[in-house]
Amino acid sequence: LSEGVWSFNERMIRLQLQSILDLPDIRYLEIRREGEPPVVVGEPVEGRSREHEFPLSYSHRGREVDLGSLHVAVGFDQVYDRLWSRVLVILATQGVKTFFVSTFIFFLFHFLVGRHLAGLAAYARSLKFNGLDYPPVLSRGAGSDRDEVGQLVSALNEMRQALQAESDRREKMAAQLRHAQKMEAVGTLAGGVAHDFNNILTPIICYCELAKKQLGPEELEKFQIEEILQAARRARDLVRQILTFSRHQALDDQERSLLDLCPVIKENIKLLRSSLPSTIEIRQDLAEDCGLVRADLTQIQQVVLNLCTNAAHAMEEKGGILEIALRREKIDRQEQIGRESLPPGDYACLSVSDTGTGMDAATRERIFEPYFTTKEQGRGTGLGLPLVFGIVKGHGGGLTVYSEPRKGTVVRVYLPLAETAANGSAVVADRGDQTSPPRGRERVLVVDDEKKIVEMLVRLLEYLGYRVEAVADSRQALEMVRRDPQGFDLVISDQTMPGLTGGELARALREIRPELPVIICTGFSEQMTAEEAERAEIQGFIMKPFSLNDIAHLVRRVLDQ
Repeated sequence: LSEGVWSFNERMIRLQLQSILDLPDIRYLEIRREGEPPVVVGEPVEGRSREHEFPLSYSHRGREVDLGSLHVAVGFDQVYDRLWSRVLVILATQGVKTFFVSTFIFFLFHFLVGRHLAGLAAYARSLKFNGLDYPPVLSRGAGSDRDEVGQLVSALNEMRQALQAESDRREKMAAQLRHAQKMEAVGTLAGGVAHDFNNILTPIICYCELAKKQLGPEELEKFQIEEILQAARRARDLVRQILTFSRHQALDDQERSLLDLCPVIKENIKLLRSSLPSTIEIRQDLAEDCGLVRADLTQIQQVVLNLCTNAAHAMEEKGGILEIALRREKIDRQEQIGRESLPPGDYACLSVSDTGTGMDAATRERIFEPYFTTKEQGRGTGLGLPLVFGIVKGHGGGLTVYSEPRKGTVVRVYLPLAETAANGSAVVADRGDQTSPPRGRERVLVVDDEKKIVEMLVRLLEYLGYRVEAVADSRQALEMVRRDPQGFDLVISDQTMPGLTGGELARALREIRPELPVIICTGFSEQMTAEEAERAEIQGFIMKPFSLNDIAHLVRRVLDQ
């Protein structure tokens, strides 16, 4: 350009300026020379622009000649347009790339994780306490249980197992609660009836026994006294059975003795053999060295006979095998046996199994309910297994039942083995003593709010030779003793009375005269038992209905103490 200006070839200058103007963003060119008009190409720039001066010179014969300057103006509008377009292109390109990459990652995540999480969420939503049998299952490759999803599956499965254990525990506790409520309802009814019913039976039994002492053989035969007495005794035993399986009446220690179960079971099997059909085979596996239990012989016989009879009934149609086993078992820690929690110790385990029809879960749930039976009408009372359960529970033992339809039933009874005999200071009536009733001449005060009981006791005690006074009000009896503390040698009191109960009367009498003996007799009371009488230092305790011999021996023994 300097050469063109030196030679001032205007056409060449303009061509060169035009070629410069064609460069991007250059909008205006001007050659300025001193004293000469400018050479201009392009239009002046308005708006965003930048201008710059470039000096022009030419070397002629060794010296530099100043030719002027080149003024250049650059416009920025297209620069920003191109930059914005480039940004849009870059953004669009990156957006498309990001979209496809994200889509790929999404589908990859869904395939590897998302679909499994959705399945686990659906499984978690479907979890119910009654539907925990199936664990979560995912279709994944081998070794995938070690990644995060596998750990989540393991944690969910552990939660399911914990919920299942909790559900089983709750179901078991609910079943125990339902059973306890049923037994409590029956026990409440039995306890309410027992008191009044025993008060009715007591005069019947005692008057019949008194009649046997006073009437001749012809009169006894004429009035059927023995039949009346036997019927009353059966009614008495029925009340005791109801109270036993409802667990409102425990056996007194003096009614129990140390028993070797092996000969007891053998004797009952002999009795049972004659009543069973020949299609039923009896097998025995009895350990001779099983040990001794402290138990009531009659009730243990009831347990054996009831269990064996139930097993035989289950095999009546097709026959089968009735197996009776006895062995010694040791429980090392607190263990749940059936519905009862047994403490550690040595136990005698009586097992009665059959190969009969078996039972389903619904039937097993109800077998200990009073009056529930699967036998046809007239063949079962529904009291057998409830009675067995009550007896076993009363002896501090436990009972389990395993049964499946068409596979038979196994019943196991656990009774604690006895090491030493227990001694009690309270005197309890001995119902088995049938010797001649002892007599006496002491003064006896009888207290009972039942008029018939008072009249009966007065006649019995006067027949035995005692001098008797009777009142129907416990507070009146207390006043009589307070007025004359030495006026009586013995007080016989009912437990449940208006005003003062028998226990309260005994405590009040002890404050007046500590050595005055007291006998408590009751038809039924949860507050006063033989154990409670012993703790309260009451000298004698007897349950109604009692016999002439019962009351005669108890009165004599208390007075002799």
